[in-house]
Amino acid sequence: MASMIIAVLSAFFATFGFAILYNVRGKNLFIASLCGAFGWICYLVCDAFADSTMLPYFVAGASIALYSEIAAYAFHSPATLFLTPGFIPLVPGGAVYRAMEACLQGDISGFAEGMVNTLKIGGSIVLGIILMSSFFRLIRSGIKTIKTRK
Repeated sequence: MASMIIAVLSAFFATFGFAILYNVRGKNLFIASLCGAFGWICYLVCDAFADSTMLPYFVAGASIALYSEIAAYAFHSPATLFLTPGFIPLVPGGAVYRAMEACLQGDISGFAEGMVNTLKIGGSIVLGIILMSSFFRLIRSGIKTIKTRK
């Protein structure tokens, strides 16, 4: 349990640092940092129950996109302000490092396996973000249509 708390706090502060780099200011800085921590919590919970390697990344990407869209609506800011720093903790940097290490050692099969795994992780994250953002925007446009008909 303590390691999960440390991991979530690390995700919060990593997101905080990248949010500063992306010029997120004011209360949005804290909200964006919570987005990264929330995504990492979703990843850890799903990883504990899922047998798949890609499902936790998909769920975390979708939850980050949903959080970003809700925060954007609530705080009248663009969703990318929360989304871009929010998925930083999920970026598969370790997998890329291991793949490149295998390449430098001449292990072509290890390199290929590592890069395929990295692409699958990245694809899972992106698919979750795309599906949830599209779904949320579809619902928002439906609500606007209903409001204009009244």
